Amino acid sequence: MSTPSQRPQRPLLTVALVVRDAAQLLAQTLSCVDRIADELLLVDTGSADQTRHVAQQYGAHIVERPWDDDFSAARNLGLQHAVGRWVWWLDAGETIAPEQADELRKFVIECADPAHAYMLLIEAPSEIGGPPCERVGRVRLMPRRAGLCFAGRLNENLEESLNQLGMTVETLEWAIRRPVCDRDANVIRDKAQRDLRIAQIDMVSGPLTPHVALAAGHAAARLGQTERAVDFFRRVVEQGTAGSSVVLDAYYGWLAALEGDPAGSEPQIAACLRGLDDYPLDAQLLCGMGSYMLQQNRLDLAARAFRVAVEHGRIDRAAWHVTDLHRSAVICLSLSLQLAGDEREAEKVLLKALDRDSGAERLRRQLLQLYVKLGDSDAAMATFELLPKHLPGREPLRSAVRGGLLAVQRDWAAAEPYLKTAYAAGCREPLCLRWLAATLAAEGNVQEAIVVLREWQESEPLNLEAASQLRHFLGAESAVPSTPDATQVRLPVPAVGGSRHIRIDAGSVVPPAQVPVPIQPSTTGNPAPKTPSSTPSSTV
Repeated sequence: MSTPSQRPQRPLLTVALVVRDAAQLLAQTLSCVDRIADELLLVDTGSADQTRHVAQQYGAHIVERPWDDDFSAARNLGLQHAVGRWVWWLDAGETIAPEQADELRKFVIECADPAHAYMLLIEAPSEIGGPPCERVGRVRLMPRRAGLCFAGRLNENLEESLNQLGMTVETLEWAIRRPVCDRDANVIRDKAQRDLRIAQIDMVSGPLTPHVALAAGHAAARLGQTERAVDFFRRVVEQGTAGSSVVLDAYYGWLAALEGDPAGSEPQIAACLRGLDDYPLDAQLLCGMGSYMLQQNRLDLAARAFRVAVEHGRIDRAAWHVTDLHRSAVICLSLSLQLAGDEREAEKVLLKALDRDSGAERLRRQLLQLYVKLGDSDAAMATFELLPKHLPGREPLRSAVRGGLLAVQRDWAAAEPYLKTAYAAGCREPLCLRWLAATLAAEGNVQEAIVVLREWQESEPLNLEAASQLRHFLGAESAVPSTPDATQVRLPVPAVGGSRHIRIDAGSVVPPAQVPVPIQPSTTGNPAPKTPSSTPSSTV
C-alpha cells in the first residue's frame, strides 16, 4: 500500500470515490488502483462502520460531508479537494483488471486530452456468477478543469458543463466491473427506495429533469410499481432530447416495465414502434420487435427485424446493453428462420456470422444443435471438432452429439447408450437433455424422461419447450412422443434498461387452441441466461 509521503509532489491522477458505510467493499477497489493513483480521495458522507479505517490503510485523503440526498454536491466537493490533473471516479466495490489499470495510467500520461472527458464501460455482475452480460458507458475520467462539474441530485452527470466548455466525450474500451452485491435483493430494494425519495425531493421543487425521471423510473420498476415506472419513462421520452442516450434508455425501461401486461404484447409493440421511429437502427429495439412479432406468429416480420439488427443494428454504449448483443441477434434470426422451416437459410446466417467471429463458441454451439436437428452427421461432427480443445466436458458432449444424431433418425436403441454415457459423465447441455428425454420416452421410460426434463427445465428456466414437454408427460405419462407441426422456444435476451430487461421471447407459436406436442426435433437453441438487473453508478 502507498502512503501519502510516497505519492508524487505533482499528482497526475486522482482516484476519487463517494462512500458511506463501504468498509466491506472499499479494500477491493482501492487495492486494484493503489499502485497507479497519485492520490486516493474519499468523500465520506457519514460512515458509521470501518470505512475510514480501511481508507487510511491505503493512505487515502478523506473529506467528510453530511449526506443531504445530493450526489452532485458530494462529487463536486471531491473535485474541489482533488489535486491530480485528472480525476478517475469509482464506486466502492468496483474493480478493474490489473493490466487495464496499467493501460489507463499509460493513457493518462501519454494520450489524454484536456479537451475531452472519457467514457469507460461499466459491467454489471452476472445473475449466475458467470461473465458479465450487460454493460453501459459512463463518463468516469475527466480533467480537473474550472467550470467542469456535476449536476443533478440523482443520476448526476456532466452534460451541461461539458457543453458550456465545448468539451466532447470519447469512449475508452477498458471495463469497470460492478460488485456482485448489486444482485442482492435487499441492496436493489434499498437503492430503489432511496432513488424514489430523492426524486420526490426534486418533484416538490419543480419538474424532474430527464436524468432524474429516468432513475426514478428504474427505481419504481425494481419495486414492482409498474404504472408509476411507465409514467416516469414516458415523461423522459416526451421531455428528453430526441436521439439522446437518456431517451433510448427510457424506451428500454418502458418496454421492460410492460412485461407481463394483461393487454398482451400490444402495448409493448406500440412503445417499440414509437422507439424505432426515433432510433430506427437500434439493435436492441429491433430485437425486441422481432420477439413481439414471434409472439404473434408473424415469422416473416420477426425474421426481418432480426436481420436488420444483424446487418445494420447499432448499439448506443451510453445506454445499458447486452455485451454480446450481435451474437444474440444472430441466434434470434437463425431460430426465427428455423421456426419458418428455412433451416438452410438459418445455417447460412450462422456460418456467415462465424466467418466474421470465428471465436464465438455460443454461435458454434447453436450451429451444432442445428446440424443435429437436421441429422447432418458430417457437418455436426466437423462443427464439434472446432469447439475449443480445452472445453470442459468435451468428450461427454461428443457422445451427446452422436446420440442426438441417432435419436433424430429414431434409432432409439442405438442413441440411448451414447446419451446415457454423456449424461452419466455430467453433460447437461440442452442437446443432451433434449434427446435423452426423447429417447427415454420413446422407449416407454416416461418416469426417467420426466426426471431429465425437470433437469432441463431447471438449467434453462426460460425455455418453454422443456416446460411444455414436462406438462405433457405429467398429464399423460403413458404418452409416446410424436412429431408436432409447431414448437415453443424462448430466445436469447437483449437489454436491461438499468433495472429490468427487454425480454426477447418467442413465446408460443402454437395457436391457442392447439395442445403442445412433446419432445421432437425442434428449433430450440441454448438461450442466454436472464440478463442481470443493473444499478445506477451512484452509491452512498
